[in-house]
Amino acid sequence: MCLSVFLVGLSYILSGNIKPPIASGASWWIWLTGFFGVFYILFMFISVPHIGSENTLLWIFLGQMYFSVIISQTHLWGLAIREFNTLKLLGLVIVTIGGVIMLYAENLEKQATG
Repeated sequence: MCLSVFLVGLSYILSGNIKPPIASGASWWIWLTGFFGVFYILFMFISVPHIGSENTLLWIFLGQMYFSVIISQTHLWGLAIREFNTLKLLGLVIVTIGGVIMLYAENLEKQATG
């Protein structure tokens, strides 16, 4: 709360006033962040009790890594195509295998306890 008040005050000091954004002039894609954010939070709440917080965060980060590779290789949003070499592929494979091992260990733990 204190940080929010500080940032509003800083905004006022730097710009001379505080103007809320004009929602009617916003592009359609700006609204997607809120829409996807709701599903992100929803699926976090759904998945954490089932696979644990560490597995949930691991798969979110892994999904972001795979999506970033797709973006950088397909020239989406006008970004420059970046080299994807065998070391980057090896890193993705290692993290993916680590995630599978974590899920397997979680299942073994559940079976052992009942």
